[in-house]
This record gives sequence, structure tokens and C-alpha cells, in this order.
Amino acid sequence: MNTAKMHLGLGVRTLDAAVDFYRALLDVAPDKLHPTYARFDTPQVVLSLNAHPDAAAAPLPTHFGLRVSDRAQVGAAARRLEAAGLDVLVEGETDCCYALQDKVWVSDPDGHRWEIYALLADTDGAATKTAAGGTGACCPGGAPCCPS
Repeated sequence: MNTAKMHLGLGVRTLDAAVDFYRALLDVAPDKLHPTYARFDTPQVVLSLNAHPDAAAAPLPTHFGLRVSDRAQVGAAARRLEAAGLDVLVEGETDCCYALQDKVWVSDPDGHRWEIYALLADTDGAATKTAAGGTGACCPGGAPCCPS
């Protein structure tokens, strides 16, 4: 099963806004685009977006993540997302959920939180500890999560 590709299907309130966001996040255009549906097929994930005006009423997962091979890719993603006008949160050398990671967080127009992260090393810590010495919950907003 190590050749499996992650697939996510998300209900979104506004398809155009979601397509713009995911085009910036994934750095590709959708390979299918219809008035109520879009699909992005990348090496990391197959993501389908379905227009659903009630999307905000559905419970959200804690977050989604894309694991990249090194911290340079995290930095490049942060710069690309900032250049696209998105609000990003960069966490460097964060000890979270038993792993030392560099990561960048963004949220899509419907509140789905995404992290792009590089696993730097396995650790014994479950709580966040940043290189600056701060501590707290693993995910922005205090939610627990373990992406590794």
C-alpha cells in the first residue's frame, strides 16, 4: 500500500475561492473544473472540491497535511503562499507530537487548516516546544494533532 495516494473530498461554500486557494497551496491548476466541482491530481494528493453552500455546517477535521522531504521545501512553500496573499504561520524546529518539524500553516476559505511540514527527527515529546523556547498545543488554535 506504500504506492497509495491520499484523496480528500471537501465540501466548499464558494468553489472559485476554494480553487484559488488550492491552486496556491498545491502549486498546480485543477485538472478538472466544472461549475460545482474541481479536482486537483498531484503526486501528493488527489483533492476534489464539491460546491456545497452548507459546507460550514459540517464538522471540520482537525487539519490536513502535506509532508515534504526537507525544510527548504517548507520555506519555499511559505514564500509561495505568502506571495499568493495568504495568511501563513511558520513554525521552525517545532517539537510536536513526538517529532521535530519545520512547518507552515494556512487555512482555506472554508476554515480547513493545512500544514506543509518536513519531519526533521523523531522525539519523545508530545507537546509543542519551539526553537524559541515556547510551548503549547501542537496545532494553531490549541487543537491537538499529530501529522507524522
